[in-house]
Amino acid sequence: MNKPPKPYDLTNNEWTEDPWDRFLPRSKGFVTDFVYALRGTAVSTMFCVWSSLWAISTVLRRDAWLKWYPDPLYAPLYVILVGLSSISKKGTVINFAARLVKQMPDYIQDENKRSAKAANIIRNQATVSYIIDKMSAQGAFGKGNALWKLDEEGRSTGERLRDAEGEIVYLEKSSTAAIVAPELSVLLGKEKYNEGLIDFLTNLYDAEEDWDSGRRGTGEKKLKDLYVTLLGGTTPTHLQYSIPKAATGDGFVSRTALPYIEGVGRRKSWPEQIEGAPDRDEMARRLAWIAEHMEGEYPLTEEAKAFYEKFYSAQMDRIETYPELAGIIGRSDTILLQLSLLLKAQRYSAEGEIELTDIKSAETILYNTTLRTADVLNRIEGGEGFKLLKRVAGYIEKRGEVKRANLIQSGKASSRDVDNALSELVQRNLVRIKVGGKAQKFPTRSMKETYQWIGRKRKVYASDELE
Repeated sequence: MNKPPKPYDLTNNEWTEDPWDRFLPRSKGFVTDFVYALRGTAVSTMFCVWSSLWAISTVLRRDAWLKWYPDPLYAPLYVILVGLSSISKKGTVINFAARLVKQMPDYIQDENKRSAKAANIIRNQATVSYIIDKMSAQGAFGKGNALWKLDEEGRSTGERLRDAEGEIVYLEKSSTAAIVAPELSVLLGKEKYNEGLIDFLTNLYDAEEDWDSGRRGTGEKKLKDLYVTLLGGTTPTHLQYSIPKAATGDGFVSRTALPYIEGVGRRKSWPEQIEGAPDRDEMARRLAWIAEHMEGEYPLTEEAKAFYEKFYSAQMDRIETYPELAGIIGRSDTILLQLSLLLKAQRYSAEGEIELTDIKSAETILYNTTLRTADVLNRIEGGEGFKLLKRVAGYIEKRGEVKRANLIQSGKASSRDVDNALSELVQRNLVRIKVGGKAQKFPTRSMKETYQWIGRKRKVYASDELE
């Protein structure tokens, strides 16, 4: 498949709407094809989007990057899908994406690239030593497979490729891993035992050129040209016991996307393939095209760069006002750029620059995913923030509209904690913040602020006072 694949048209009489459909990339491509492939199941659009982006990230490796300084900016992706057990079908979408990555090399036409792109998939329970051993075996220093001389269609001529001096050319090895964990708790184990693994995964994310284990007694292991991705799934309850609180600052969690589906989500009683939608083999072919053709450095267009500059400035202003958010959103600017590269790749476009449509789609996906990050983190941190969220919501809901001064004075919670709860309620479209009649996206800490309940009246929030 030398020509770029043509994206599928998503219009179909059997299409079942999903709330996240409106956040799909503005340009159709692999992500929308992936959604279409699983539309006949109960898998949510949100989980499809992030799983498909993980698949693209995994096959790109260090072969495609953003122009950055002083080092290239690669796009490794850590994703943990969070939803109710069985109902949210996390395992279905994770296994589908993982099988595409495993099957993808079979459809690469260039025989040398086919060997280079073979996936090093690590599934379920794994120790630090096991991951190091798997990666060092794949990316050990030294020569890889000898490369073939190819014809115009990418097929081997039967002769080895040689350099100008007549020496055989060998594949450069690299240490890569695609960690797949449909049950994150199986991979990470109990919280008190997994801090070493969490720290290890955090260090791997940064895609260093060289790394050694430092295990002198049991044998030093060296890794070269690191590139690791992670796709996992868990329930809100298991998340609390799998990830240590220490990881919620500027560490593992700040590097990880946490798409969260609350409740049942989209309903589909009988899974089936929608007529006209791509099957797994076709999706593997399309992923192979991306793996084979996306290579080299990709800069941003001037329009895309201007959008990024505006995003970056707004992010820094917010962190300056709320320093406590640095651990949650401090890497959002970098993740935005990485998603932009993946979204360029998903539209089957290997030439040119990252365009405005790519970075705008990246911002939409990132923004509408991180809306629920505070809720997820509250569960990791023991639920105190979630309890406060319910108390603040109940207080505003009962009164309809309250002034900031009254809200702050009504309980013992700090203004910072109340602001975090208010930000979450605004993102959930339950509360509207106003200053002088003008709506605000986040608390401004002005004592002129008022908070109006705009959600439906319900008794989900047991307490209506801050105590």
